[in-house]
Amino acid sequence: MTETIHEKVSVITVYNREKKSVLPWRLKWQGRVYTIRKLGFHHTVHAGRVLHHIFSVTDGSMFFRLDLDTESLTWTLEEVSVALPLNHNQPTIMHVDLNSCFATIEQQANPLLRGKPIVVAAYNSPNGCVVAPSIEAKQYGIKTGMSVRDAKLLYPGVIVRTPDPAKYRAVHLMFRRIFKDYSPAVSPKSIDEAVIDFTDTMSLHRRSLTDIGREIKKRFREEIGEWMRCSIGISTNRFLAKLAASLHKPDGLDVIDHTNVLAIYQHVKLT
Repeated sequence: MTETIHEKVSVITVYNREKKSVLPWRLKWQGRVYTIRKLGFHHTVHAGRVLHHIFSVTDGSMFFRLDLDTESLTWTLEEVSVALPLNHNQPTIMHVDLNSCFATIEQQANPLLRGKPIVVAAYNSPNGCVVAPSIEAKQYGIKTGMSVRDAKLLYPGVIVRTPDPAKYRAVHLMFRRIFKDYSPAVSPKSIDEAVIDFTDTMSLHRRSLTDIGREIKKRFREEIGEWMRCSIGISTNRFLAKLAASLHKPDGLDVIDHTNVLAIYQHVKLT
C-alpha cells in the first residue's frame, strides 16, 4: 500500500490485519526505497510500536502525511527515531572510494598532468563520452557522462586522455591487496570502490576503524602513489558507509553512527 506525499516522499507499509502489525517499514524518496536497516534504525522493531506511531501522527490514517516545509520533515524524523530505536552497534563496515579514479591514476602515472583539469574519455573526439573527470576538472563543472565537446565549452584547456584499462586494473589489484591485510571479507563494488567488513576481525586489530582508515590512506600514497586519494566511510551497514564516504570528497574520512545519523539525514542532498 502506497501513498505519495507531495510527489516525492512515500511511506510504504504492509499491514497484516490478522496479526495487527506493520511489516516492513520502508521510506521511498525520489524513486529510492530505504528500509529500516538502511536508514540506520535497529532491525528488530516491535511492530505494535510502529503501528501506534503511524496512527498517532496521522489521526488514524495508515500513512504519514508530511508537509512541504523542512521543519515538518525534521520533526517527523525525530518522531521516527522514538518509534524505531537507532542501531547502537559499533560500526564495522568500511566503504573505500578512489577519488576520480581513472583521471587520478593518469595523473599519478604522468606528473605533468597533476594539478591540471583532465578527463578520461571513451574517445578523444568531440562526441567522446567523459568517463572520469579529475578533481580539478570537476571544479569547472565537468561531469561524468557529458561529451568532450561540452567539457571543452566549460574549460577549453581541459586535457583529454583515452582509457588505459590495464593500468586501472593494476591499481585495482594493488588496493585490494592492501584491504586483505585488514580483513578477509573484502567486496569490490566496482573497479574503484570496495567494502571491507570488520565484523569478525575487530578484536584482532585493537584499534578504531578511523585509525585503520587513516593507515589505509597512508598506504595508498606510499605503496600505490603519492597522488592517489580515496574517501572512506565507516558505519554499521553498507548503505550508511557509502553515504559517509560521499560526505567530504575528495580524500574524506567520516563515520556515521547513532550519534549523528539523524543530523546527517537532515542535511544530505538527494540526487
